[in-house]
Amino acid sequence: MNKTEFLRTVSRNMKKYRDTHGLTQEQFAEKAGISLSFCAAVETGRKVPSAFTLRKMADRLDVTVDYFLYQDSVSKEI
Repeated sequence: MNKTEFLRTVSRNMKKYRDTHGLTQEQFAEKAGISLSFCAAVETGRKVPSAFTLRKMADRLDVTVDYFLYQDSVSKEI
């Protein structure tokens, strides 16, 4: 997996979480503990969360970090 594919995967999984839970970007950002501008930048592939940020988001959203890192990652546990 190259960097572009990684960014795309994280972006898709964030959007999937938002869609599944019926959240706007603003609601997702607040719940995940990130800024709205950072959320938008990740979803458009302009930025990638650090390992620390991914862990914080996963903890706050009650999913594993794997949820964001892998394609077709839909379960809480792998």
